[in-house]
Amino acid sequence: MSNDTYVAVQRFYAEVMQTLDDGKLDEFVQWFTPDGEFEHSQGSPPARTRAGILAEMLDHPSNSQNPDVRRRHWFGHMKVDRIDEHTLDCFTYAIVLNSKPGEAPYVSFSGAVQDVLVEAGGEFLIRRRTLVNDRLR
Repeated sequence: MSNDTYVAVQRFYAEVMQTLDDGKLDEFVQWFTPDGEFEHSQGSPPARTRAGILAEMLDHPSNSQNPDVRRRHWFGHMKVDRIDEHTLDCFTYAIVLNSKPGEAPYVSFSGAVQDVLVEAGGEFLIRRRTLVNDRLR
């Protein structure tokens, strides 16, 4: 794995997660391949296609919270391995912090993210994302 590719993956995640933190779900799902999969809730089948992922996200309770709640996704201790010339296997720990004005931040998610990324034209897209919640292990 080249350092350039590793840094490009980190930059990719920064853009993707900032889009999510800003509540731009329509834009967030564009980071998935058209046939992408997102296993957001353990024990439930993955959402498939951008439209299916968007529908699941809009229905998820975390996206119907008080508009004063600010969410921040943090990814760290990332491991990136090449599967083939255009495909990467990425594993990272994830923490989601929620905060409201005047209150202390709190952790709303702690777990891991397993992604399969596809490189196309110098860009990455998520082919498959699996979340593993520490509470459910």
